[in-house]
Amino acid sequence: MKTITLLLLVLLSCFNSHTQISVRHTVYFTTNKDIISQDEQKRLVAFIEGISEEFIEGIEINGHTDSDGGDSFNIRLSQRRVESVQKQLSKIKFTQRGVTELFHGETQPIDANTSSSGKRNNRRVEIVVELEVLK
Repeated sequence: MKTITLLLLVLLSCFNSHTQISVRHTVYFTTNKDIISQDEQKRLVAFIEGISEEFIEGIEINGHTDSDGGDSFNIRLSQRRVESVQKQLSKIKFTQRGVTELFHGETQPIDANTSSSGKRNNRRVEIVVELEVLK
């Protein structure tokens, strides 16, 4: 009887199992700016349209800058960029529940700050959406 009960529990967990996945999107900015360009707005809308809000477990919005400017300036700039993304998400009526905002300034580059293309890659806001989906 114990074996049958255990087997049933395992089978039920397979059918009712949930898993969490992350989907990501990056919004890029021009030097010293916190305004989202028209092209970036369109890319953001396309990303959001592909997400079913009912499965959202949480959202993390991370602001970044290149290495130009001082530390405090870059932290404030990364904060303004996150706020700009938040405003855009509100405009398109995307959920604002479970949002964590982080302002990294220049501390987490994804590319070298020694070239214009590297700096361009570092001027970004990364959106990470955690989704709970059925397996």
